[in-house]
Amino acid sequence: MPDLLVVQLVRFGIEQESISKIHSPIELTPLLDLGPFVSKDEKELKDKAKYKLHSMLLHHGETTDSGHYTAYVRNAEQWYSCDDETIVPRKYPATSK
Repeated sequence: MPDLLVVQLVRFGIEQESISKIHSPIELTPLLDLGPFVSKDEKELKDKAKYKLHSMLLHHGETTDSGHYTAYVRNAEQWYSCDDETIVPRKYPATSK
């Protein structure tokens, strides 16, 4: 299992030949356990298949051509909301749109 796992969720879809943003919320947990998906032959990897969430990048806008990006990042156990030069301590962001 890799030490670092990067996951990208594509939040745009094609509908009637136009690209539109998917607005359904995503529930995030601070720990991603992939152990149940590891092959039974790779039992020693099950404990290594746990990943702690460190950051999230969010797109604000309706199209792929425009919008604004913000981020949530974790330092130790404290989360921060980052928006350009503004960085503010926040609680864990449990859902994202």
